[in-house]
Amino acid sequence: MKPLLNYTGLLISIWMGIGTANAQIEPKDLTSAQNQAFFGQTSTPSWLLPTIDSTNLLRQIYGLLDIQGIGVKSSDENVIGPYLGKGVRGQCGEAIRASHQGFTYQPINQESVGDQYNWQAGTEACALAFFNNTLLLGVNGFLPQGRAYIQKPNFSALLDSREDENGVTQTYSPPQPVLTIGNSDFIEAPGNHAALNLPVDDGIAFFRDNAVMLYAHPGESSQRIAPFLQQHATLDLELLEIFYSGSTSQQITSNNNRARLKNALIAGVVCLNGTASFNDDNYCQSNFGPTPEGRIKPDLVLGDAAHLSVSHLGGQRLDRLGGFNSSAFQLFGLAGLVNQMYADGIFTGNPGRLGDLSSMTESEAASLVYRHRPSPAMTRALLVNSAYRYPVAQIGRYNQGWGIPQLSELAKRATENGGKFTLVTDRQALIHQQTHSQILYVEQSPSSGKLEVTMAFQDPEDDAYTATNNLSLKVTSPSGSVYWGNQGLLAGDASVSGSNEDRVNTIEHVLINTPEDGGWTVEVIASSITVDGVKETTAVDNQFALVASCSANSPEAYNFCSDTREEVPIEVEDPLIPTPTAEIPQLTPEAPIESQQTGGGTNSWWAVLALFTILLFYRLLPQIRNNKQ
Repeated sequence: MKPLLNYTGLLISIWMGIGTANAQIEPKDLTSAQNQAFFGQTSTPSWLLPTIDSTNLLRQIYGLLDIQGIGVKSSDENVIGPYLGKGVRGQCGEAIRASHQGFTYQPINQESVGDQYNWQAGTEACALAFFNNTLLLGVNGFLPQGRAYIQKPNFSALLDSREDENGVTQTYSPPQPVLTIGNSDFIEAPGNHAALNLPVDDGIAFFRDNAVMLYAHPGESSQRIAPFLQQHATLDLELLEIFYSGSTSQQITSNNNRARLKNALIAGVVCLNGTASFNDDNYCQSNFGPTPEGRIKPDLVLGDAAHLSVSHLGGQRLDRLGGFNSSAFQLFGLAGLVNQMYADGIFTGNPGRLGDLSSMTESEAASLVYRHRPSPAMTRALLVNSAYRYPVAQIGRYNQGWGIPQLSELAKRATENGGKFTLVTDRQALIHQQTHSQILYVEQSPSSGKLEVTMAFQDPEDDAYTATNNLSLKVTSPSGSVYWGNQGLLAGDASVSGSNEDRVNTIEHVLINTPEDGGWTVEVIASSITVDGVKETTAVDNQFALVASCSANSPEAYNFCSDTREEVPIEVEDPLIPTPTAEIPQLTPEAPIESQQTGGGTNSWWAVLALFTILLFYRLLPQIRNNKQ
């Protein structure tokens, strides 16, 4: 068992005060002025040290220390990364104080949204994903170089005054009060398709035009926002929506509960008990499945430990957020990193294809990452495939979903296998009764070896809860045993042969311990396609994402799987990937906000001037000597 990180020796880099910039001191040595700037009091708050420890504990468990510290080693021994989220944009579903100095790129906050609202819940939660802490060493948000959006298209005016089919302006009176989504998103009128369709369609266009890939909201389910989310989740199949399952220790049953959304990624919570060991973790008070449809929710669980964030009070103020309130944005940040890593090619055999993002503006990076982004289904599949799954005797499947994310394991499964996942297929479309089939070869699996196959798809309208189309995962062993997705994993830790296909879940998983040698057939079967899920094609079809990987306790044994498609070019531009329909504007500021480096700024300029003087002196020294002679 790994104990909680010790306070002793934990250094903090402070870019403020009098003296040399970037001086490293312990938290107990913060000056009164520094404490006042960060916490609004002259002494260090009692919660700071434990929060720094728990923040680093979370980063250790999720595998961010390597990914965001030294980067990822590719198959040719080159290091790519680190991955800090540059080019990743996400919509925060609540108003925040966008003027806070803790953001590398100031959040886009149209119409001064938030000036008239309570910032507290939104700021702490959204900043958990996006803040860049230049004040405390190693303590950042999950996407410190990403960019938050909290933009509010002016749908209310469009709804209040619209022209009818004869061109006559009519005042629209919805059957119930117009709903505001999270204070900062969209206005809609439930019960009227024409009024409802306007904001949803415009919202989809807004996200695509601005290269926004993710959406999350910090709160629990509510009557106020559920109708919009239900509609949006089945229309915008290129936006990954992430929500919290709830904290009342109840089964997910409500008709307006976002945790039931079939296409959303739902975050539960697990109690870490202050250690990095998974052995002593246990179920916390988050809501659990199955849903009334029989679906596995939550999809993944996040740690309950507190995470350092910025404060809604603005300036340089810092605060903390507990796991129950932060779980959706923890998962939001991890999903954003998966999107950046996928765009950079480390799962598909072309690592580093994005190039040097540090030399690009934020808008240039966002356009490039968006162009190469995975589908929401692929992001879900990658997170599930590489997650640590607790034994169901320890935490049940309907409490933990598919486990706790591990991005270091995700990267390792690609890099230890020649720089790509054994199988990785995204945005593959199938029509009714069509089957996609691939062969995966296993050779000399170690005793601890595991074969894991994950398939996910975005199920289109008509309903945000009930399954519309059905795609099923089927894996057949060399000896003929058939394993359907999810069968055996509800009550056990490994797949069982036989049984039937899963017709409910939009994520399906097969896990085989010590797989037998030979060719494994992996199939995705479109057993029922009745509603078109791919608007860009003329066929009635539905896309899916598929990944397969092999892993073992010993890193040298990771590469016991291979595919049979090595002769096929790795990267093929998919014409069906929607791209921004308008040029992404050059947003400001394009460089980190200088005012974040409070204090020390003047000292830094003096240091540069002193260095320049010294260099000039040594350059002129020979001439001075000659003149003396």
